[in-house]
This record gives sequence, structure tokens and C-alpha cells, in this order.
Amino acid sequence: MSTEALNKDQAKDIISRAVHPYLCKFHEAKNEDFDRFTVEMDDETQEFEIAPATWQNKSALIERLDMVRTRLVGRGGSIGDYTA
Repeated sequence: MSTEALNKDQAKDIISRAVHPYLCKFHEAKNEDFDRFTVEMDDETQEFEIAPATWQNKSALIERLDMVRTRLVGRGGSIGDYTA
């Protein structure tokens, strides 16, 4: 698995694709790294915490997104396939 370092934009792109077709919002203070994001599903919003150290490492991010995707499906979501 890749230990490639990601910048903020790359991580946001991967996260957004992983939760497609739902809208993903990143929560961050100005000039700060984001530490959580929300996914707006059809009838509810799910919030996820994610440490910067997690999203800055591609393999850690992919592992975390597998759990996110499982939770979304468990809540009745329908998500598409994605390639990180």
C-alpha cells in the first residue's frame, strides 16, 4: 500500500470521490488543516473526524475511507466505486 504524502487538495479530492454521489464539506479554520468533514446524505448528515496525520498519508487515508464508506452504506447510503 502506498505511503505517498498528500497535500490538502489531493486529500480532499480523494475523500470527495470516495463518498460520491453525496456532498462532502470540509471543516477548517482559515489557514488551518481540516480535521473533520461532513457528508450530506439524502436525509441526514454524517460527521467524520480525521486527523491531519491521517489524510496526509495516502495509505492511512484509504484505510479510514473504507470505514467511512462502510458507515455510509450501513446508514442506507448508495455510493459508487472509486479509485484513490
